[in-house]
Amino acid sequence: LAKELKALVVFGEMRFFGDSMPFGEDESFRPDPTHLGLLSVEQALADDASLILKMKERYDTPGSPVVALGGSLAGTLAYMLRQKYPHVVSMALASSAPILGYPDLTSPFGWYRVATHTYESQAPGCPAAVRRAFSTLLAAGAPQLSRAYNACTPIRPTQLPRVVGWLVATLTGSLAARAESAYPLARSPVVEACATVAAASGSLSAFAPLVVPHGSCLDVSRLEATGLAVRPGSLAARGRVGGPKTANKARAVAGQLAGVELVTRSMRRCVARPRLVPA
Repeated sequence: LAKELKALVVFGEMRFFGDSMPFGEDESFRPDPTHLGLLSVEQALADDASLILKMKERYDTPGSPVVALGGSLAGTLAYMLRQKYPHVVSMALASSAPILGYPDLTSPFGWYRVATHTYESQAPGCPAAVRRAFSTLLAAGAPQLSRAYNACTPIRPTQLPRVVGWLVATLTGSLAARAESAYPLARSPVVEACATVAAASGSLSAFAPLVVPHGSCLDVSRLEATGLAVRPGSLAARGRVGGPKTANKARAVAGQLAGVELVTRSMRRCVARPRLVPA
């Protein structure tokens, strides 16, 4: 479409992501107003508006219309960009954007109800099996969890609450995300996940294959803000999922979502939350 319209396509990297670290890899995430405080939706929208004006100046196209595009959170930001800077952006296309998916605007459990319905319709009885598996997980002790999830090193009792919390959050996000691509039925990841859980129904390891691939172990020593890492092979890992950039991205996402809440409240007058999953 861009080629047909002879349009210029520009992807702007958001602040605090990728290489756009204003104070370096570590200092950028110092939790104070002059560092991480600069990560907000208002700032991100201002960046985009500034970038657009600079590009129009560079290419001497002051009268060219601008269309903001985005999907999911980026779609919400595209919509907000059009709302906040109508003199800069002519139109916004927001694909699958949770525009009303924020506190006090809609139910925080709405999407999970939709996902649960998808699971029940594609694999009858699966939601009940998933609930039983979560109950088993929440009641597990550290030694049992270490064996069920093939921990690289034994999970200590002091680590148990954080490990279980991470597993619950990761599994909740992962299972819900599968409902987003549940068609066609023959290739639905929902059906695959339900078959995995059903194969070990009632067992603590019912969820394990969804989190720890065959031949990998769960590295509890890497429990940080990002969560755990899954190490391929044995204890002598040849690589890890995670690291400083992944940690920074996770912190940035957390800050960005907090910013979305703020800008949503400020915009309510004029307009009607990756986890990171180990591979």
